[in-house]
Amino acid sequence: SDVELQNLWGRLLSEEVKTPESINYLVLNTFSLMTKKHLESFVSLIPYTAFGWLIFYDDKIPAHQRFECVSTQELQELQDLKIIKEINPNLSTSYPLKHCLYDNKKVYYFSKSYSGDYVLYLHANNDNEIGVTAYALTSIGQKLLEISEKNLDVKSGCILFAKKLMGFKSLELVNRIEIKRRENDGNYTFIENI
Repeated sequence: SDVELQNLWGRLLSEEVKTPESINYLVLNTFSLMTKKHLESFVSLIPYTAFGWLIFYDDKIPAHQRFECVSTQELQELQDLKIIKEINPNLSTSYPLKHCLYDNKKVYYFSKSYSGDYVLYLHANNDNEIGVTAYALTSIGQKLLEISEKNLDVKSGCILFAKKLMGFKSLELVNRIEIKRRENDGNYTFIENI
């Protein structure tokens, strides 16, 4: 909405006023070129982001159906604005996920929100390496993500992301995704199983 666009502009400018030169001129310039539709498309992609710089998708689904409310043309425009690095329908990049030991078992995970406050553990029947395809955000896209997430309900975004991931063909062996929030003291609080 226009209010969301104004709020995002306000947060950008507020951050720049509080800490001069904290926002790269290219971010401000790119944001000034974005239309309301560009911003809506970008915000629609946020639930698919993880690690603060990747937009994950199921490469088994046709490109025009990968993201709800975002067309292939809109993705291309976000690339033209230098928010997404490269969108090539003939090329997909698979990113191996990080893993950790969880109850003495190798478990792969996503770190969600720009500051990594949420972790989505992918529990599978085996410990084979898991890789998921993604588009990479540019440094401009990363800064827009960081600023955008400040007023979003990241917990609900994690639940939505987990539900989407459970439908990915490349994650067929995953039988459950456990969502936890990382607290400031280093402990984790259980949120939900998907």
